[in-house]
Amino acid sequence: MKTNSIRTTPVLILVIFISTFTPLKPQQNQHLSKYFEGIPVINNTYMGFRGSQNQYQYDSMKAMGVNLFWNGISKEELEFLNSKDIKLIPISTKSGDSLYQWIHYYCDAKWSEWEAEGTDDTTDASLERNTSLTTIEISQGKKYVKTKEYPFPPADTIIRGPYYIQENKYVINITPNDNRPVEYTAEYELMLEKNNQYPHSDTTNYEMTEPICRLQVTTCKTKHNNGNWYIDSVHIIKDTLLTRGSFNNLNTFQIFRLQYTLENIPREYKIIGYRRNKEDIEWSGESTKNIEFRVVWLGSQKYQLSVDKITVYDNRGKRMKNFLQDVVTQIDSEINVIKISPSYVNTVLGWHGIDEVMSIDNFEPIRMVAEILRTKHNLQLYLPMMGRWNGTWENDYTARNPFGTNKLSP
Repeated sequence: MKTNSIRTTPVLILVIFISTFTPLKPQQNQHLSKYFEGIPVINNTYMGFRGSQNQYQYDSMKAMGVNLFWNGISKEELEFLNSKDIKLIPISTKSGDSLYQWIHYYCDAKWSEWEAEGTDDTTDASLERNTSLTTIEISQGKKYVKTKEYPFPPADTIIRGPYYIQENKYVINITPNDNRPVEYTAEYELMLEKNNQYPHSDTTNYEMTEPICRLQVTTCKTKHNNGNWYIDSVHIIKDTLLTRGSFNNLNTFQIFRLQYTLENIPREYKIIGYRRNKEDIEWSGESTKNIEFRVVWLGSQKYQLSVDKITVYDNRGKRMKNFLQDVVTQIDSEINVIKISPSYVNTVLGWHGIDEVMSIDNFEPIRMVAEILRTKHNLQLYLPMMGRWNGTWENDYTARNPFGTNKLSP
């Protein structure tokens, strides 16, 4: 029957907890589904835990089937939840005026490594080499990409990709600098050698100013037409020229660093508000799509250029790799705030990572945090994924791999 009234579509908020899974161990290091019959009913509250005026609210939620909270928590609040037989996945801990959220903080770190030869599975995000100008070499304990000897490769891009999302700002802010745009470093591991096919002689002029290559960080807009993806426009985020003099020595790999932020990226290259429509202290609300690392060969016939890998990180990721014990100490300080409670063992089922992970840069830091929790505290790390259901599954961002079987063309 048709009517002229306005119909509102009910919207159900779904929260899916994805754990970093390992073989099950006794007690706490089990998936939370092991603790409840059916699907766990999870809630998050800012109503305040203590006080008789709020007790009935928790009793009512318990009667409705809520059996798990994910919340910032203090020792006293943990004991209150335990008295209501409600389990917990802490987001952060607090003691007096102090807030501890180091698990959050390091799940929001950035670290990724991209091998120049890419992957065998072209559906994965990876670097792509120019196969007409390069070969794959194995030497010095490395597998890497190298420009061909002959015919002499003309000037062209020899490495590009992986076309992935990077976040402009942090989700989790603890220090004042965390409110600034993420400061990324891209390390290009390169080697320069003389090309044996070039007729070297005592009179050959080897200028230290001779251009060798350009290193670039870019973003792009893409379009889809007739089953193919193609690049519509490119925005260069960072660009640097390497000359012969940039290489301290021939025949050995050297690291070149490009530092950049995504602060001034034009709007059309961004993904806006995938978490919220406005920024606040908890949500960044903005990222940049189709990030690409390029090595542009400038055509010198005297040399061959090799590319091993490109490593991308921020200061948090660098700290995790270089000062892991300091990171463990900070995470322990967060857990110890509530671990002193006798209710801790029976109430806490795991710890909360960051919501809606958007970038591959977060995967390695999350793996490291999960490993700390498993090996030292026998607990799981959970990553909530959120969406809306109104007849169809909706997401603010649908991940698309622009490679697939159709390579992007400039």
